[in-house]
Amino acid sequence: MDCEINSNVLRKVQLVQLEILNEFDRICKMNNLPYQLFSGSLLGAVRHKGFIPWDDDVDVCMLRKDYNRFLKICREELDESYFLQTHETDKEYIHSFARIRKNNTFALQHYYSNVDMHHGIFIDVFPLDNILPNTILGKLQYFAIYILRKLKFIKIKALHSNNIYKKIVERILYYLLKPFKMNTINKIETKIACMFENRNTKFSTCLTEGEKDVYYRYIVENDEFYDIVQMEFEGHLFPAPRDYHKILTRNFNDYMSLPPIEERKPHHGIIEVNFDKISERYS
Repeated sequence: MDCEINSNVLRKVQLVQLEILNEFDRICKMNNLPYQLFSGSLLGAVRHKGFIPWDDDVDVCMLRKDYNRFLKICREELDESYFLQTHETDKEYIHSFARIRKNNTFALQHYYSNVDMHHGIFIDVFPLDNILPNTILGKLQYFAIYILRKLKFIKIKALHSNNIYKKIVERILYYLLKPFKMNTINKIETKIACMFENRNTKFSTCLTEGEKDVYYRYIVENDEFYDIVQMEFEGHLFPAPRDYHKILTRNFNDYMSLPPIEERKPHHGIIEVNFDKISERYS
């Protein structure tokens, strides 16, 4: 299901996300925490000098050691207008990467409409974890996280297979997973993602998305991560990888060309937006 919000509402969402990004950037600069614009936000900076016009999120990434420092610092320094969402601060939160959400806002994604968690407008903060690609242990690391993410979506009834046999398996797994808390699954996922944390590996990638194409598309050399340039995004300067051309080519091929019109739409499945919702749990 794709987002149906109109362009005016989408732009208001983007401006709130820019506000959150500026708060994230403030904390990182004050504490010398390196990060980069990531995925569609990096593409937006290069091609549009800001948001891709139809994009409905902001993505940033950090190496795991800096990400862990950020989580600790953020708990003390994040402005009270925002909420740091992790599996530790929000027990029903489905992901093992962090989001920073704006309190008293609401951006409901249809995948998570039945999940009792903070649903404020957000930006994604992804850790990049050490990996050993093309090794048995490295493949086991990826496969285990892939399975755990599928199980989490089954647990919240966010998978809807058209295959009758898959439907039966998903229904059985749903009931088997009922006794397990979401944050317990996320803790296991995080431990697996960090299994090479103390090894001096050459590469890192975004493991917490769990998909195979993401694993390979976002591989970076750890020594090159800190080689950044400042790039304009909505009139502000944010750090981006110096070799953004190689990264964007690997991810989007001819990235300066616009996709077909039918593909120019938000992809986070936002079905309801409110800019002044009072949160009972997090205000």
